[in-house]
Amino acid sequence: MDFIVGDIHGCFDEFMALREKCQEHAGKNKIRMVSCGDLIDRGPKSFEVVEHFATHGEDIALLGNHEQEFLVISHHFAPWNFDHVKKYPIWFHSLAESYKSGEFSVEFPTLEDYAQSHIVNWTMQGGSQTLKSFEVDPLDPTTWYFDKTLIDYMLSLPLYLEEDEYFLSHALVTQHSFPHLKNGKIIDVEDIDHIFDIVDELLWNRDQEDLFIHPTKIMVSGHTPFQEGANWMHEKKILQVDTGCVYGGPLTAWSASDNTLLIQPSLQKSTAN
Repeated sequence: MDFIVGDIHGCFDEFMALREKCQEHAGKNKIRMVSCGDLIDRGPKSFEVVEHFATHGEDIALLGNHEQEFLVISHHFAPWNFDHVKKYPIWFHSLAESYKSGEFSVEFPTLEDYAQSHIVNWTMQGGSQTLKSFEVDPLDPTTWYFDKTLIDYMLSLPLYLEEDEYFLSHALVTQHSFPHLKNGKIIDVEDIDHIFDIVDELLWNRDQEDLFIHPTKIMVSGHTPFQEGANWMHEKKILQVDTGCVYGGPLTAWSASDNTLLIQPSLQKSTAN
């Protein structure tokens, strides 16, 4: 049985407690916890969360915008962690490549200005907690040595997952992007800029206009926290399962087989932001 889990954000204890509840709900059936992405940042145990998904074969995760940020920032400031990488996924765009596009050259005169803005923003948005959980100094990238298996695992994360009952992505999917998503890939695109428009949407989109409505499946996503409970847009068959556990809301899982929501109260102090 598949249980789709909202953004975990380092809340490992809540995730494991929720997993137990899901197993109880499933009875003797084997369960698979499916994360919608954002395993890391903000919460206290990002390392434990990533390690669980990397080593616990039954459970799987999608890429979230926070994993993407961790990887591109680590690639720039601690490149030795990527010396062994032969091929990068389609969604990986280094800070140097992004800066070369010219889009940011007015605001940031140099690549290093651009990179510094990224690292400051990411550490303030919870990256500092992730680095501490990996037992490195958030203020000193020369200490950033990570387990290669965890780097490889995060680089392997898919952008979306399509099953019989549901289509899962980290953020909301629009009519513009869905026709280009098939068999786990991005297809029929004109150029690299088009690819990254789709990637950005799958990881960042919160706009509820022009959302894709699947004729037979529930469109499930996370990314936008709803602390009052999972957000059902029933007429559109769209479910948003991020309920802001790291901010004091519950951690939520949706059972794809029987359309049940299960929750685990947060152990984090409420931090509305």
